[in-house]
Amino acid sequence: MRRSACVVALVWTGTLLAAEMPPVSSSSRTYVDLDAETVVQNSSAQAKAFTLQVEVVAPDGRAAASTNSQGTAYAGASQALIQQMTVPGPQL
Repeated sequence: MRRSACVVALVWTGTLLAAEMPPVSSSSRTYVDLDAETVVQNSSAQAKAFTLQVEVVAPDGRAAASTNSQGTAYAGASQALIQQMTVPGPQL
């Protein structure tokens, strides 16, 4: 099977996760809010449509949270996308 060249790609260090948890004084932490910032780069001369999916995997291998976004990567440009998700019952 021949693979076509990818013109829209994630930048090598392209994803950053930031977590916001309930205050430490909370009786139980029942969720964690996550922001996933991903940099997408289009090295072609034309705009390209894309779908970006981010999945957080729990220690047991199941998907703890996921989100997807559709967008357009503009010609010769990089752009950062921020996706928000909530992880219920986090295992920290």
